[in-house]
Amino acid sequence: LVWAFDGIFGFSQGGGAVHMILAHQILKQQPKFAAIWSGFPGNTDKCSQIINVPSIHISGPSDWVCKPEK
Repeated sequence: LVWAFDGIFGFSQGGGAVHMILAHQILKQQPKFAAIWSGFPGNTDKCSQIINVPSIHISGPSDWVCKPEK
């Protein structure tokens, strides 16, 4: 994929997709930041590694699907 943006944003399942895109290094150039709202980590072996992209993870206390400890 050609990267023409500074950052990447994902909400809910899109947050999981952002995590997997970064973990699998699909992009030719890593984004400057990632914002994940009520997202969750991907479930492949590569997704357990540390991703070297500044990120913010946002979740609320009443979110019963994507709890902060996930």
